[in-house]
Amino acid sequence: MENYLANLTNDLRESNKKLNYENQSLQEEIIKLKEHIKVLEKSDYIDELEFNIKTLQDALKNERQTQQILKNDVESLSKRLDEFLTLFATYINEDEENNIYKINNDKSLMFGVNIDSAFIKNSNPKAIRNYLNILKCNNIQNFIINDFQIQKKSDVILIGEVFADFIRLSNLNNEAHIYGLVEMSMPNVINQNAIAITFYGNKDIKEEFSKFKKIYSNQLNFKDSLE
Repeated sequence: MENYLANLTNDLRESNKKLNYENQSLQEEIIKLKEHIKVLEKSDYIDELEFNIKTLQDALKNERQTQQILKNDVESLSKRLDEFLTLFATYINEDEENNIYKINNDKSLMFGVNIDSAFIKNSNPKAIRNYLNILKCNNIQNFIINDFQIQKKSDVILIGEVFADFIRLSNLNNEAHIYGLVEMSMPNVINQNAIAITFYGNKDIKEEFSKFKKIYSNQLNFKDSLE
């Protein structure tokens, strides 16, 4: 009887060990399965994220292409419109010419504000006057700058270029586009420092001229002048 109980006890111990081993193996398998599930879930998330990123990249690419096409169309239309207006200004009837534009023949002293410099360079004074008339540049203003000691013509040209650019930049945020022509005059014998400026435009630029003088007199910062 004792031997039977001893054998039974040993059998139970072995069975218990085997069950513990199998239980441990199952626990390890469960842990592996859980980790595998996490990896799969993470993989699905990454796949979804990559898909969303690719979709966004494709959308951005299409948007850039659309913007580039639109930009090219606008540039092409603008160029063709300039060509049309140039042609129209050249062949407009003589009796439609507006004599208020007393521009001279020295085109090196003329600077366009949103008017193509190539048009000014390649057109005769009549065509330029007609073009100003088309753009309704009927606001004619005269200014004097006598704060510089002018040594040569290139100094006057530089002032004209900078002033025309300043007018254009000062009006970038305005809804109504500004068009005009800045015409510089060389100083005369009596006052060799006086530079006469005539502006033919579709807007008043007294404020811009005042700011321009303050800038070169160091009374105003250029960035502040544009605000």
